[in-house]
Amino acid sequence: MNLFIHKMPFAKFRSSDQSLKSFNEIRVLMLISEPFVDTPPMGAPAIEFMIDTGCSHAIITKETLSKVGISLSGPIGGLVDVELSDGSMTRKPTRDLTLWLCSNLPNFANYPYRIDVNGGAAIFNHSYRNEWKEARPILGINCLVDAGIKMDIDFRLKYFSVWVPNLT
Repeated sequence: MNLFIHKMPFAKFRSSDQSLKSFNEIRVLMLISEPFVDTPPMGAPAIEFMIDTGCSHAIITKETLSKVGISLSGPIGGLVDVELSDGSMTRKPTRDLTLWLCSNLPNFANYPYRIDVNGGAAIFNHSYRNEWKEARPILGINCLVDAGIKMDIDFRLKYFSVWVPNLT
């Protein structure tokens, strides 16, 4: 395994409702490309994804796809039942994509790690969490398992590290 993200601090988020609760989130930068490409889309904007192990699938909004120049009319994976972190289930259409995890280490700065989204990412019209100020894509547990990623989360110091399978 290669250390790929080292001691990345948690992101702080404050709800937009009247409670003004503060939340910690684990966010990673990802590039998004059409499926089955061998090279990452260099020069494309990196998008912040929230890691949510309570969510079964990758979730992305139509707005995010538009931002990175990917059409909704591309390869479609069909419908999928998505389990959300609140335990609810919803059926959503999917779009086949490849995600590329960005490193915070200089040795891997130009070499994002490829994550094929098996079965496609679930497409939402908007964020499923009403308290978000902006719709942030989700990297769910299935993507992390399929990619073989190892994570170390330090809740006391509020940072995380990520290892990826050996890079060749």
